[in-house]
Amino acid sequence: MEISLDVFEQQRGRRFGGANPERMRLAFWEWIIRNQEESRLREWSESGDLIRSPYQVRRHFGQEGDYSKGPIWNFERMGASRTPHPDGRMICIAGEHEDGYDPDFCIYNDVVILDLDGSVEIYGYPRDVFPPTDFHSATLLGDRVIIIGSLGYEEDRRPGATPVFALDLRDYRIVELPSHGESPGWIHSHSATLGPDGRITIADGEWLPPQDDLPILFNFDEFAYDPLTGLWTRLTNRGWRQFLIRDAGGKSFMRDFGPLGCCSSDEEEACEEPPKIEKWSISIDPGCIRPRSFAYEDVETPFDEDWDFGKWRPNERFLVDGVPIGVDLSHPGIKLVVEGVMDPAKADQIAEECRQAVEAATGRPCLLQGDS
Repeated sequence: MEISLDVFEQQRGRRFGGANPERMRLAFWEWIIRNQEESRLREWSESGDLIRSPYQVRRHFGQEGDYSKGPIWNFERMGASRTPHPDGRMICIAGEHEDGYDPDFCIYNDVVILDLDGSVEIYGYPRDVFPPTDFHSATLLGDRVIIIGSLGYEEDRRPGATPVFALDLRDYRIVELPSHGESPGWIHSHSATLGPDGRITIADGEWLPPQDDLPILFNFDEFAYDPLTGLWTRLTNRGWRQFLIRDAGGKSFMRDFGPLGCCSSDEEEACEEPPKIEKWSISIDPGCIRPRSFAYEDVETPFDEDWDFGKWRPNERFLVDGVPIGVDLSHPGIKLVVEGVMDPAKADQIAEECRQAVEAATGRPCLLQGDS
């Protein structure tokens, strides 16, 4: 199958559906989907001839480096869901391409049906019926897929609320479901498990707190959603505290596996080598992020082979009075999580001393944000 330049120009961009749903019969979109699905079946080294990414599309049509017409529609996505149906259909819902820094960043709100006979069906929706959605969960429940959560565009986020939608697999219509009770809030990147009682249990993930000055937080509790009533019920309340250490200049922290910036609490002298400070990031050894006035014990943090995006996996842990404290650098800042019950004042002091340790190791001012 070949796509002409004229067809590409007519169908290159994202478009919302005009009905709930609208069957989107667009040859360029179907071509991209087939190429992306074919690449999933091949070894990476054997898929170079398949045109599927916006970069490859621009190069194919002689428009390399031209971003003047906006993002190119594509099926190379993160945060999308793929739900297999017993009849052989694969239900693919929404997702995003890349992040906001990318010229082809886009969050989608479509549904793509892949069938065993090789057919492809694309359904679009009005933005006010089903907003652009990513990093959601999709749970098969009879003739419906229950869609819970989203990160979404910043202007679509409603901190404190949990979006829930139902996709009807008989006609592909999407409706918003009631969502009330003690919910997990604006959550994304979580897991969802259907229980024998018909409720869907949400775990892990990250959520956006209602306060504007707080960072996105990990979810360490479980919540159950009843699709029949729309009622959320909190199942656990662990009360783990979370803190974020940020560079005052806006740089990110990167893990350094060498000796740079590594100062234990027993050493008063400065580090022999300065930290690596790049244009956008600072390299730092997480081993130097320890409190000064509290006795602590480093503990082994084994690699989690079952780790998935949205699941808490710190680089290191140390114990204070038997309570684990996780340290993780895979964020714009350095995340500290008190993984147990601890006096709030003590937790605040430990976090502040860790902030001071980062300042000492990097020679740069740092800010501390807490979860309350």
